Amino acid sequence: MAVALVLSLQGRGSEVVFLPGDDDAEVGVVDEAGANRKTIAELLALDPHDSNVLPPSYQLPICTTQGVRFTCNAIIREIDVSNGWWYKGCNTCKWGLKATFDGFECTNYDEPKPVVIPSYKLSVIIEDTTGHMKIFLFGGVAEQVVRRTATELVEESSSNQILLPAPLRGLVGQRYVFQVVISEQTFRTGQLCFQARRVFLDPTTSEARGPTRRSLQDAKNPKAMTKIGTSSVAS
Repeated sequence: MAVALVLSLQGRGSEVVFLPGDDDAEVGVVDEAGANRKTIAELLALDPHDSNVLPPSYQLPICTTQGVRFTCNAIIREIDVSNGWWYKGCNTCKWGLKATFDGFECTNYDEPKPVVIPSYKLSVIIEDTTGHMKIFLFGGVAEQVVRRTATELVEESSSNQILLPAPLRGLVGQRYVFQVVISEQTFRTGQLCFQARRVFLDPTTSEARGPTRRSLQDAKNPKAMTKIGTSSVAS
């Protein structure tokens, strides 16, 4: 039943995280920040349709790498703004809005007059000693890194979608552990593309040290329970 539930959610943008349970003492608990670690060169060499790259703990009966999470310790070298750093999103579902003659409409949520809210869509170039690649950080994942909402930055700086505010420029040169998945776009276009699902502090920083590594979201909320488990699924 659990497998059926996870498979039913795959491809719907849902996140399934297995939290510590009674069997964890036997099977072991995987630290998400260090699980399935890859270099950038190894990530770029992945075959999205090769099930042999799945980590041993990934027991779901699937035949591709879609939804499988990898981690990579890398430095942000550039933020590509050729397509902007934010988009006009729906306040209810966060999907991008479609422009109409009299305003905007949400194609995902039945709302004739959706409230427009700026949402992050960061195209980030990351680098390690093996190479560099582009990953995408959307919405709340990007907010974990910036620690400011897109709305705040738009209101404080400029609504210009290709002009980077100072807090975003300040990310260049910073090191993080990125938890990424091969995005759905890869399976639609055939071009390998990665999307970040979580971002963890660089384990060498004092804030990140401890019995378990914390994501930036956990660091903002010390009372938050660290999400650790055997596997997770996302679109």
